[in-house]
Amino acid sequence: MKRTLGAFVVTLVLLLSVAPGTIALLPIRECGTFVPTGWSTVRHMWTGFWTFRTSYGFTPVYNLTARGVTASHARPFSLVVSQKNLRHYQGYTCRWRFNDGAYDVSCTKGSLVIHWLGGE
Repeated sequence: MKRTLGAFVVTLVLLLSVAPGTIALLPIRECGTFVPTGWSTVRHMWTGFWTFRTSYGFTPVYNLTARGVTASHARPFSLVVSQKNLRHYQGYTCRWRFNDGAYDVSCTKGSLVIHWLGGE
């Protein structure tokens, strides 16, 4: 009993000491690139499809990656944030960087990260 309690305490101390670096332990998911094919006047959103191939021309979301988030959540999230240029959405804080018609967006919520590029 003493031995298992000691092992539990040691394991707990080790886990708590690594807690600040847990972001690095979460896997990075490649979520693809959105290829716009038009504009929906009903939904007021881009229409198109997701791919992992190279896309040429304008795209609102290119090279979407997510850490600790599924691709099925990150894809629509990135489209809404890109369309509306949001800085806060669903509890995430988004940082935008612009450069010659292109942009780089990184949204964080604790250890969860959604990152993408966009523009031309």
